[in-house]
Amino acid sequence: MANYNKSKIKYVIFLIFSIFFIFINNTFASSCEGPECSFNFSIRVIKETVNLTGNIFDHNKNPLIGVLIEILNTNLSQISNGSGFFIQDIEKGLYTIKFTIDGYMPLYLINKLIEKEEFITTQFTLAKYGTINNKVLDFWTQSGIENVKISLYLYDELYNITYSNLLGEYNFNNLPPGNYDLILEKTNFSSLSKSNIEVLCNKTTSFNLFMW
Repeated sequence: MANYNKSKIKYVIFLIFSIFFIFINNTFASSCEGPECSFNFSIRVIKETVNLTGNIFDHNKNPLIGVLIEILNTNLSQISNGSGFFIQDIEKGLYTIKFTIDGYMPLYLINKLIEKEEFITTQFTLAKYGTINNKVLDFWTQSGIENVKISLYLYDELYNITYSNLLGEYNFNNLPPGNYDLILEKTNFSSLSKSNIEVLCNKTTSFNLFMW
């Protein structure tokens, strides 16, 4: 009796699948012309997305308005307001987020894993640029030396080069805060170097250097 019931169940399953395949075959065949037919199928994958919110502050801990927030390698971006920023529909993954505003150093949040609804509580401090504004003088005459080559280094890497003017004046603008080194060179003068020149945000560093 048990074997009879199993056979009956198998027959019913076979019958259902047979009817299904006959229906599919007739449906596709009615939309084809000629001896050959081709069928194109597309599968739409709905990816899960999340939202990212946060606040941005300046070096005085005041909210910054007008900061451009970009999630690199995507088309997602937003400009911050007094309440911060809100970016929605971000596919889960690993991203680099860039923050920029005129007058401040760009800020990068590298390899940020976004996998859930998140509020960035870290206070992003965007540091303003600093300036070096100096003069190079002849040690013996106390007059300015023109056309001195001044090389600026940051973390032992060449950052910029400039030349002094007729009065021996030179400057480097829009410098990220940090400690810099200077090397001064001029024909008929001994080379001069100065290390650990501290540049602060929104400040001008000034001093005279003497060559002989």
